[in-house]
Amino acid sequence: MAKHSTYYTNMTPKYPTTPPRKYPNTDKTVESIRSIAKSIIDASYTMRDTVWTLSQSGAIDEITQAIQEAIKKTYYFRMLFWYF
Repeated sequence: MAKHSTYYTNMTPKYPTTPPRKYPNTDKTVESIRSIAKSIIDASYTMRDTVWTLSQSGAIDEITQAIQEAIKKTYYFRMLFWYF
């Protein structure tokens, strides 16, 4: 027969007769987390709109080309002075 053992997980309290603790700042913490979540959502919408606008205007392609050219020039510059 298998021996019955008691184990504790996050779902089962270690001391079932002890009431859960309610910290005095719990409501304030919850409200703070909600506020942060709202800020993240608002920033996400703003960023999405900005990326869409940049994409439609063609600015992302221009930035990509400028970065590629800068990388090439840096590479060629290093190769030029590598041997000296």
